[in-house]
Amino acid sequence: MRQGDLDALCGVYAVINAVRRAIGTRAPLDEGELKLLFSKLMRAANKEIGALRATTYGMDAAPLWKLTGAARTHIAKRHGLELTAERPFHGQKRVPSNDVLLWLDQALPQTNSAVLVGLEGEFDHWTVAHRFTTAYLAFFDSAGFSRVRIERCRRESIIDGASIIWLRLA
Repeated sequence: MRQGDLDALCGVYAVINAVRRAIGTRAPLDEGELKLLFSKLMRAANKEIGALRATTYGMDAAPLWKLTGAARTHIAKRHGLELTAERPFHGQKRVPSNDVLLWLDQALPQTNSAVLVGLEGEFDHWTVAHRFTTAYLAFFDSAGFSRVRIERCRRESIIDGASIIWLRLA
């Protein structure tokens, strides 16, 4: 069994993976620290939408944004590191796929940053975009999604641009 087989906690795991990528080697999180962060995020999810709902049905962009705030506060208190969060397409109803892909191509190479993306359609999944090539968008993912073809992203508009959260180490 893997994350996602029995639960819908991909958003929680995506926030954890985004934090790990953004802080990099500045404060590597061991298993105990990861469990503590998971606990903090589950408490935040419980406060926002209820733990049962988060576990069974997942969450949309608004509660996930709140979880990134909880993660940022936790990392600041525990490790003295400031993470900034930004929603580059927030408030836009339907962001054209080419605009999203162009933004990802520019954002992903930056060090000490991570991009949370909501995948739509058959995926219905939160993940962390990791690398952009001419052929693929690669993910750092808890459920084993490794990549998706760029052409498919364009054709099917599977990335919800309005849901993108850019987490960076200040």
